[in-house]
Amino acid sequence: MSENERDGLKERVARLEVLVTDLTSKINQVLSAKQSVQGSQRPFEPEATPRGAVVEPEPVTEQPQTQKIIPPPPPGPSPPAGKAPVKESSFELPERMKSSEYWLNKIGIGLLLFGAVFLFKYSVEQGWLTPIFRVITGLVIGSVLCAFGLRLYSQRQHFSRVLLGGAIGIFYITGYAAFQLFYLISYPMAFTFYVIVTGLSFFLSLKENDFIFSLIAMIGGIGTPFLLYTGESSIPGLMLYLCILLSGASIIYYFKGWWSFFWTTCIGGWIVIWIALFGESGISLAPLLDKVSIQTALFLALPFFWIVPLAREVTIAKKSSLMESSISESTEKSGYEVDINLTEKNLNLLVIIIPFFSFFLSTVLWNWSDFIWGTVSLATALAIAAIGWLLNQKTEFKSLAYTHVVVGLVFLTVALYYFLDGNALLVAITLEVVAIHLVRIKVGNRTLAPIAHSLFGLVSAWILLRLFDSQSGNPIINAKTLSDMVVPASALALSYFFKRIKEKHLYLFIGYALLAGIFWRELDGNDLFLTLTLQAASLFYIACRVKDRNLFNGAHVFNTAMFFWMLTRLFDPASGTTVFNYTAVTDILFIAYGAVVSFFLIEREDKIAYLMTAHVTLLLWLLREMSPLTNGQGLVSITWGIYIVVLFVIGLRRNVNVVTKTAMATLLVLIAKLFLVDLANLETLWRILLFLGFGGVLLLLSYFFKALWKKDKN
Repeated sequence: MSENERDGLKERVARLEVLVTDLTSKINQVLSAKQSVQGSQRPFEPEATPRGAVVEPEPVTEQPQTQKIIPPPPPGPSPPAGKAPVKESSFELPERMKSSEYWLNKIGIGLLLFGAVFLFKYSVEQGWLTPIFRVITGLVIGSVLCAFGLRLYSQRQHFSRVLLGGAIGIFYITGYAAFQLFYLISYPMAFTFYVIVTGLSFFLSLKENDFIFSLIAMIGGIGTPFLLYTGESSIPGLMLYLCILLSGASIIYYFKGWWSFFWTTCIGGWIVIWIALFGESGISLAPLLDKVSIQTALFLALPFFWIVPLAREVTIAKKSSLMESSISESTEKSGYEVDINLTEKNLNLLVIIIPFFSFFLSTVLWNWSDFIWGTVSLATALAIAAIGWLLNQKTEFKSLAYTHVVVGLVFLTVALYYFLDGNALLVAITLEVVAIHLVRIKVGNRTLAPIAHSLFGLVSAWILLRLFDSQSGNPIINAKTLSDMVVPASALALSYFFKRIKEKHLYLFIGYALLAGIFWRELDGNDLFLTLTLQAASLFYIACRVKDRNLFNGAHVFNTAMFFWMLTRLFDPASGTTVFNYTAVTDILFIAYGAVVSFFLIEREDKIAYLMTAHVTLLLWLLREMSPLTNGQGLVSITWGIYIVVLFVIGLRRNVNVVTKTAMATLLVLIAKLFLVDLANLETLWRILLFLGFGGVLLLLSYFFKALWKKDKN
């Protein structure tokens, strides 16, 4: 390396040393400023190098480990303006001890309340303190607790709530003692004092935004008339007080949305109305003013317990700034959001309970005519349906709209019950069910199905009860039967419109069963048997049209029941002209129906079953019809023989092995009859003719057996 190059390298190294020195001083300043956060650390001081010295590179293996520069942490959130950083309090309890504190203060305030009660009782027994001093002591204790509760609210909110709740409880106890135990104040003064305490509790609930004080206020407010009860009651005054209390509670719920407070108000209000209605004196003997006051409370219960919660949800849906859509009902949880599903369930429950409860208690209160109650029910149904229609305009309230429609339909049914009687009521409710089903099918809304199915089940059960009534008037053509026919006819018609197979089958079978029950009540004997045969044939026809296995099974069950009934008829003695009588014609039509059915069946087992049924019933039918005649057993054998020959010919010509075997089995039965029955009951000439005739016919049949058999037939 030349001397010029060596001088240039030294100059560059010198400039680099100056730059490193400046950077090192700046880094040390930053580290010193952050020393309180990171702790003390050694400043970065690189080894000094004499100016002008040549720095030789060192081997990698001998390079010392350099100290790393720790970057400063990201700046944390700055405290709010005007407030110093809050240090963690040395009195903060760990999580494992918070539950203990939670229960200790509640147990403590409870014991304090019991102690106050025992103190009053014991002081009365011992006569230590004058009544006025005892009452003043209670007021002082309550006031002290209230003052400390308000004072500590900003620091210890949970403990403050316990103190305030205890203060309100002591005030209630003190007022009760002053009025009921010591007789120091009059009823108006005691009532005014309770109203003030209740108002104080409501004020605290709104001020501190805590539902527990409203809960205490409502319990105390509802209990005030009973705590101050002296044996003399005023129903109008009680109802007026209740309405004022419920009005204030409704306003609080409308803006706060506390469900626990609302249900306490609802249950307490109904208890007061119930006691007023079914109290010591009978309501039937109560003055008119008492009845009017109770009815007013029942009427106002609708907006208090139904319209107000509904209006709150509508207002929230419109995003009003006046409403609190997220309310904390627990002092342990801030920012708790109201469960939307729970709100929806509560509202649906209120829609179902409140109108019916008010209506039921009103019917107990007034002995009005059916026309008036029917009008009230109809007006209620229209009003509820109108609310449902309005709610249906908003997507958020589809479920509530459905519930209102259902309740409106139920009130419509109640109105029909009052307006109509017996047959007309049955027809009206049935047509209502049909309308509901047609509407839900048209709009494709399955949510209406449960109410429609329930109402149809109701009218079906009603029909079953009416089936046990005796038949009156002309069969079929009478008002009762024609009214009953509407139900199965509606079921059969609805089965045509339904899209779901299960609903089709259910309503079809219900329609046929109810129709058979009506025929059973109205008809008897041959008329009933022929009618049910035609009904069975129609069910089988429908099954063949739609080719549904379930419908075929239903038709088989129907036909099986008819077959067993047919067997009982065949063992009855014949009546009228042989063969040409109503019973014989009715039975032969059923036998022909069974034979014809077999040709439409697909399953081989079903075909054989129906053919065997028709075969056996035909033999028994011939036996019943021919036996009463002179030498009837011989005529039976002759007709059986002709029938057997026909079976043989059909079986051979069509090459149907089942028919041939059936003919052979029947022939064996005929031979057994010839020896066991005919030989003992017929004259000698008949015996000779029968045996010779059957012998000759069988010989001819065997002779032409091969000629009759067609192998190419299946």
